[in-house]
Amino acid sequence: MSKTLNDSDIIFLLNEVEITDKLKDLLKKYSDDKDLTDDDVMELEDCVGDQFCTDGIENDKPNKKGLYIETIIDKFYKILESR
Repeated sequence: MSKTLNDSDIIFLLNEVEITDKLKDLLKKYSDDKDLTDDDVMELEDCVGDQFCTDGIENDKPNKKGLYIETIIDKFYKILESR
């Protein structure tokens, strides 16, 4: 089940982690239940950089892509829940 990020969530996250316009677009695409392409996943990884630990998750395996994205989204929601 996807979670939807609203504008206040994005504003809060902007203060907590480095969120670029591209990352916002990718998160919105994900939260709107649209499939992310492999290029989207690579761009998401570039946007996120070393801010998140993704050990053991391989982007070249399509069945792992959702887990990778979900891990990032879950980390964002942990930040939001702690405010």
